[in-house]
Amino acid sequence: MSQLQEEERIGRRNYYLMIAEGAVFWFACSFIDGNAVISVFINEATGSIQLAGLTATLRNCMYIVGQFLIGLWIYRITDFGRALHVLSACTRPLLLLLVPILLLGVSGMAAAVCAIVLVSLFYFSDGFVALVWTELGARTVSPKNRSSIQGYQQVFGGVAGLVSAILVKAILDSPRLNFTYRYAIIFGLSGLVFSINAFVLRFIRDFPRNKGRRINAPRTALGPYLANFVQLWRADRNFRRLMYCRMLYVLGMMGAALYVLFGLQYANLTSGQASAMLYLQVGGQVAGGFLWAQLCRRKGNNFQIVCSFLVPILIALLGAFAHFAGRTGANLVWAVGLMVLLSGMYTSAWVGISNRMIDIVEPADRTHYLVMQSLIQFPFTFSAYLAGLAAEIWSYLPVFAAMGISGLMGLLLSLKLFRERNSIPLRVETSK
Repeated sequence: MSQLQEEERIGRRNYYLMIAEGAVFWFACSFIDGNAVISVFINEATGSIQLAGLTATLRNCMYIVGQFLIGLWIYRITDFGRALHVLSACTRPLLLLLVPILLLGVSGMAAAVCAIVLVSLFYFSDGFVALVWTELGARTVSPKNRSSIQGYQQVFGGVAGLVSAILVKAILDSPRLNFTYRYAIIFGLSGLVFSINAFVLRFIRDFPRNKGRRINAPRTALGPYLANFVQLWRADRNFRRLMYCRMLYVLGMMGAALYVLFGLQYANLTSGQASAMLYLQVGGQVAGGFLWAQLCRRKGNNFQIVCSFLVPILIALLGAFAHFAGRTGANLVWAVGLMVLLSGMYTSAWVGISNRMIDIVEPADRTHYLVMQSLIQFPFTFSAYLAGLAAEIWSYLPVFAAMGISGLMGLLLSLKLFRERNSIPLRVETSK
């Protein structure tokens, strides 16, 4: 078999394996990451909306910090396949530690703190895994196939997540289980599926010609490392515009962890209806994954970016309506349900931005740009905490207003990107 044939075989194999492992990853996330699970756990343990928002913020921040740190050391990696296998095997099972902690009787604020710490550590390590995974995908999978990987991950992971939705709802609604046992089972199932994800990841390979070849990355001196980001930011106007879209995307997600709590307080949802929202979260994930993948493949990444910014605008309008209409005493389960469904769709709406960025940057600088993409988002991840704080002090209206404005700004900016799509050439690696 020639080198070209071998690389084509590895590329096809990695494409299907990346979809499979991503489906398992999102299946595991659906046990803990849905708006009806982790935020409700924190709120039930502490009674704090603000802390629920802080959890979402820390989760996002730690992921970015992890990517930043591995960017410092990534030049040392000579075998990205092996690095991916070792990192995932060591970090994916972290959430299993919550099971003995809860079963030992830890509850209240102590239970919430333990959950926040372990979830944060998990996403910190996921920043390491994600950067290595993205570099492997960019090296080995063709651009046409690469643009649809995350979308299909969401579709198949969402379908599997329907199983988790049934299990989680049954566990949360069970009168035989107390707070400790309910969440020990949920976190245990999540950790188990994450361990399966690590097993699937170990079969993803780099091209043989890439083994032993280090990427062009700055060494560990912090000053030159940061200065390099400044130079890259100034050098590429197209990247800057994409990153403005990414900032606005993050702001459009600021209220995602609060919709079910909003429904309980303002839209007269019952506890049973609140727990059923997980079905809609997962359903939105499936619908969004399929929709974004098809738009990227058929209409291009920029068109998908334009369409995605309609989602936070619709959520903001629904939230404002439910806020005022709920005062009449009407049960607005349909409005909150639609907000949660749209939020699930928006979870993977970043794929167009990320894929377009990988397409247009120089391959030699790709890792730098991937790290910078995460760093740029860092200040905006605190919006989830600020949303919880604003909701607790004032109401949810300022949150919906900020989401609507960010969605509108993103829509206007992305329309300009779409009009200029043909003037920006693709700069991607191909097999020799």
